[in-house]
Amino acid sequence: MKKLIGLVLATALMLGMVSCSAEKPDRKKARKKKADVVIDNDKNKDIFDDKNNNININELKTNEGLMFHAGNGNAGLVCSTEDYWSSDGFNVYYDGKIEMSRSYNLSGTVTDECEISDEDYEKIYEFAYNAYIDESFKDYKEDVCDGDTWYFVFVDSEGEHTIYSGYAYNNEEMNAIKDILDKYQDKVDLSPVIPQEGKMLEATSLSQEPIDISTDNLCGYKIIVNYDMTAEYYELYTISDPLLVKTVDVDEYTFYSLREFCMYSKLADPFKDYSEDDVCDGDTWTFEYYEDAEEAFLIYDGYIYSHYQLSDVAEQLDGLVK
Repeated sequence: MKKLIGLVLATALMLGMVSCSAEKPDRKKARKKKADVVIDNDKNKDIFDDKNNNININELKTNEGLMFHAGNGNAGLVCSTEDYWSSDGFNVYYDGKIEMSRSYNLSGTVTDECEISDEDYEKIYEFAYNAYIDESFKDYKEDVCDGDTWYFVFVDSEGEHTIYSGYAYNNEEMNAIKDILDKYQDKVDLSPVIPQEGKMLEATSLSQEPIDISTDNLCGYKIIVNYDMTAEYYELYTISDPLLVKTVDVDEYTFYSLREFCMYSKLADPFKDYSEDDVCDGDTWTFEYYEDAEEAFLIYDGYIYSHYQLSDVAEQLDGLVK
């Protein structure tokens, strides 16, 4: 019911008045980032000018793509070593779905989705459309310096239109929309969930110096970080099986930092095309992420002398067990 990420800014999504689905579809394929819609703005303006008329919900839902995007972020005092709430995101689509996300400093981003009721769908569309057309919040500002900030974006066939960005504590219209979004957020569980057992990250360092493979020589080492916040250190030999040397506890900050590295690597695959071809000796590193116990994702395999992030991860791992 949940997915994560952290090194990158989390993007946002959400909403639903009916029951939420148990299985999460591949939204990368099912959704478009920008709306593929054809909207007659003049016609819609007439509808909103005449309060006796209602939006044709069924007709509006024949459009595709994103209709409305909102999010709020933590603007208060935080501690970098804590897994504090970072931001929420809400994406309302023309077909009536709402996607929601919640990001945490260390454990990453969790997402879920629901259906939204026609009544709330209409309220959000009317708010977003009118605010865009009338520039309702063009000069709006609140003299606040703490808490959380909000932004609202309306999307049509012409692109994305920012309605407002800033503090939004005292405006009745924006608070009404926030209440709707919060209502759907309460229908799902966006708390971080971390597996309780199995390995999360397996990192192997192998010497590339000439070695006699006919004898049982030490040729490298392996570090496994487990979901139970322990780490295992193995010595690797040319003939013998890996030798478990020690098992140590992993502090919370290091664990979540490594988890964030793993999740981001799988999401963005930033090291896919990275290589250090000009290096031909020393030690190589292999990093594998286990989102579950069955399948490993190869983050990187090769030399890491010139890459600060990979080198930093290797140093964190070495610091745990050496």
